[in-house]
Amino acid sequence: MVIYITGGTGQIGMALRKSISETNAEVVVLSRVQPKLYENEVFVQFELGDSIVNSANHKDITLVHLAHDYSDKHLGTSNINYRGLLELSKSEITRYIFVSTPDPLGDNQSVYQKQKRLCVEYLRGETCLILKPSFIYSERHGANKILYYLRRLKVRLPIPRNTNCLSPIKLDSMIGLIMVIGIVNWRDGSFLVKGAEDMCFKDFLEKYHSIKSYYIPDRMIKILLYVLCALKLDITFYIQERIIGIKNLEEIKLLSKSESVIVI
Repeated sequence: MVIYITGGTGQIGMALRKSISETNAEVVVLSRVQPKLYENEVFVQFELGDSIVNSANHKDITLVHLAHDYSDKHLGTSNINYRGLLELSKSEITRYIFVSTPDPLGDNQSVYQKQKRLCVEYLRGETCLILKPSFIYSERHGANKILYYLRRLKVRLPIPRNTNCLSPIKLDSMIGLIMVIGIVNWRDGSFLVKGAEDMCFKDFLEKYHSIKSYYIPDRMIKILLYVLCALKLDITFYIQERIIGIKNLEEIKLLSKSESVIVI
């Protein structure tokens, strides 16, 4: 088996590549920038929208698709994340591993959530393992890196009011799950993945990042989102998406009524 990985320089991608390096699997890292490679890896320069070069040389390909371009704000099939997946699917891929996001029960979804959902709908006709983690955390990776620096400032953090439960997942636990049911023992299907402990975002900040926080009125959030949207910068769009994501956190027990659940 040969494993192709997009998004191999991200939070999940870096940790997954390290774990796979301890096996005998051959890995092809598809990325814009070449990272430091393990002995079992080769690098292919790649951007979303590119095709996989020389994929026909491999007969058993597992594609771990983690890449997502935040700079494309378009919805529908015109966005690069969807078009990039379609281009990848033209290659001789045996099976897909796709990390998505839980679907909010209402219609108020972020751009990120809508784009991920569109990709999931396309993949349902393929041999695919779709994982929808509730909230992945680590010390200094991904969005948690921002929280790490905020903790060092020792300031109280204003957050949207949300008392619904999220179920934090340790990054190592998420990687272990992908290895077990995606790399070592294949299991296809779509699964909501959650941690063992349910808590609201306010409690999560205090327990896992030692950050004190306080709720601000919804009208202040709406003004903030309007200002971020008006600035039209990639970094402000990223922050805007994160805020909407927090506001849209759903009660994990409600989501689990319509999804198969894995608790780790």
